[in-house]
Amino acid sequence: MVRCWTSCGHAALHEHLGFTRIGEFREIGFKFGEWVDVGYWQLLL
Repeated sequence: MVRCWTSCGHAALHEHLGFTRIGEFREIGFKFGEWVDVGYWQLLL
């Protein structure tokens, strides 16, 4: 399982590498003056 802030470019990278989004927590963190979301990803090996 990999954690990633969904507002960053990492979401597209994970999808490109074959990861599947399995969950998302909205506004769970506060960074640089704004709320951020956290997505959970999995890759079946």
